[in-house]
Amino acid sequence: MSLMEALPVVAVNGTTAPPVETPEVFAAFNAAYERMRAAGKLQYTASLNVRALAELLVDKGLVTSEEITAAREAAAERVNQTFVEAGLGVALAETTASKYELAPEDLPDIDCADRMPLCHAACCTMRWALSEEDVVEGVVQWELTKPYANRVRADGWCAHCDPETKACGIYEQRPVVCRTYDRRKDRRIWVDFEARIINPNLLDDDGRVRKPMVAAEP
Repeated sequence: MSLMEALPVVAVNGTTAPPVETPEVFAAFNAAYERMRAAGKLQYTASLNVRALAELLVDKGLVTSEEITAAREAAAERVNQTFVEAGLGVALAETTASKYELAPEDLPDIDCADRMPLCHAACCTMRWALSEEDVVEGVVQWELTKPYANRVRADGWCAHCDPETKACGIYEQRPVVCRTYDRRKDRRIWVDFEARIINPNLLDDDGRVRKPMVAAEP
């Protein structure tokens, strides 16, 4: 018995109606997600502009277009985190190339396996927006209540991160951001990547990655 055959008839304004066909249900959800995404992008842009302007007005009392651009970039991560925590909009990474066709120079050369005992796979505790390619492919898990953010387990790590080894269970299908993210420059994780010096504030007393992660002191 198919899913649609198993569903009972539904009531619409007091009148019974047969179940809606699967393609129509999918199309309706997709349209709703697209509207949510469009609204979220507009809200995100407005919030970002207001925050950037407010910070500059307080600090300088004078604003130029160059300063607005710089402030937007500086405030982007903070505003994005606020939207993620509030569950607003639909997160979808805007990528121009397939994750399977990235150029070698776009992939940072990092010996992840050797560094796991130090960093505890800290980057695998982060929230990322999946790409349309990831969603259609259907391998990378995402949060149903926060489309299309990667699914994170109750222990704080990505759903595809092995609880014991911290190895990626979908390494060959991992998203673009997992392939291109250069954690060597992230001071929330490394004080000195080459010297293998981890940020002393990265882990709590139980060995879990602190949330939120805090950058190391200069």
